[in-house]
Amino acid sequence: MQPQPCTGVLNHVQQSKTLAIRPFSRWAFLQAVFWVLGVGIVLSLWLRPTLGLHLLWDGLIPLAPLLLVVVPGLWRNVCPVSTMGMLPHRLGFSQQRAMSASQRLQFQWGGLALLFVLVPLRHALLDTQALASAVFLLLAAGFAFFLGRKWAWKSAWCAGLCPLRPVESLYGFRPAATFANAHCGSCGLCSTPCPDATFHASRPGLVPGGLQPGPRKWITGSFVGFIWGWFQVRDYVAFPLGEEAWAIYAWPWGGAVMSYGLLLLCERLLPKPVHPKLYRFWACAAVCCYYSYRLPALFGFGLYPGDGMLIDLSPYLPSWVVFLGVAALCSFLVWWMLLRIASPAAWMRRPPYALQVTATPNASK
Repeated sequence: MQPQPCTGVLNHVQQSKTLAIRPFSRWAFLQAVFWVLGVGIVLSLWLRPTLGLHLLWDGLIPLAPLLLVVVPGLWRNVCPVSTMGMLPHRLGFSQQRAMSASQRLQFQWGGLALLFVLVPLRHALLDTQALASAVFLLLAAGFAFFLGRKWAWKSAWCAGLCPLRPVESLYGFRPAATFANAHCGSCGLCSTPCPDATFHASRPGLVPGGLQPGPRKWITGSFVGFIWGWFQVRDYVAFPLGEEAWAIYAWPWGGAVMSYGLLLLCERLLPKPVHPKLYRFWACAAVCCYYSYRLPALFGFGLYPGDGMLIDLSPYLPSWVVFLGVAALCSFLVWWMLLRIASPAAWMRRPPYALQVTATPNASK
């Protein structure tokens, strides 16, 4: 299918170009700052391994789910790996290949597969081996750059193969703000629906938004059980063998299957059409489950003492203080994701359409 002119927006494009450029320079500065921070984390993993591990796994990562719940568009704009993925476009040597609907589905399943393989690997390798974590970050950045060299805009990495992408969509259906798009100066419909410009709460059951039905149903149903199972396994200083190696995947994968089956059972028992709050409840349960385990572990009250600990406050604080904090945070999340009255909002404003876009008969399906 040859590229076809996009009708109905050509007059709007010229008028909107100047509007799209203004916020771009400010966002480019923030992207550079976060890119430098990412390089700093990689260097610290190499030069100061203990510090680097704490910065990455006990500092940045515990903040990520809350950030994705409240302002997912902010992270999408400043993610260092995303910046690397868009660099070939910025430098003008991307091949800009269009991606078909079947390829988008394959990439989304690939992102889910990476998520479900890499997260359990944290127990066996990444959480305790700084060099392995550094190599992992460098490989992710390099792979995003390679995909950006080949495929159009965000279609391959940011909207497809990024393992964080399904989690962003699962949690970010009620964003607090809609941001300017810092990566795309114009829209070429590289991914339809666009994960950044889709009103995630505007259609029943559209949680997580922007994913095709198969990946969407799987991440919604399975993730709460996956998180629960992940926290039942301790970290290993050396790569485990035998039953221990099997357990790092058996617990989270088994929990994922159970929670997915429970969602299917609820769908069968509840009257049709199923209310979208059911799927939002599963998303809220996932992030609440995460912080119910992660927050105590950060301060020395975890299921496995020392695992994922940022600072040990157990000699100074009674355990009920930390668990009161967990209750307060989970109450906020329930209000934000389930009870708060909020208008449908996208993560970002769609930039002006490009003069030419790749149009296919199934583009909207």
